[in-house]
Amino acid sequence: MCGHGGLGNVADIDIIADYEVSNAYLYQMSQIAKNVPGGIPDFLLYIKSEYMDAVLSFLREKYGTIEDYLLKKGISKTEIEMLKKKLLE
Repeated sequence: MCGHGGLGNVADIDIIADYEVSNAYLYQMSQIAKNVPGGIPDFLLYIKSEYMDAVLSFLREKYGTIEDYLLKKGISKTEIEMLKKKLLE
């Protein structure tokens, strides 16, 4: 976990911290899931920082930057700039 490669030059630690906030929302889902016949696997109901760290590392190793990844997937520079602005609002 050591980069500044997120869109808008956001530090990995900030991306991971935002990702971990999802646990607060997933807690409610985990309570509902207790009543689902057959249950729902725990890995779908809890967030671990290691997951996002692994995703960021993979994207950097394979594509260089998050922006390069998006470009290779067909997202235009204009769309990326719009996304950056929206994410940093």
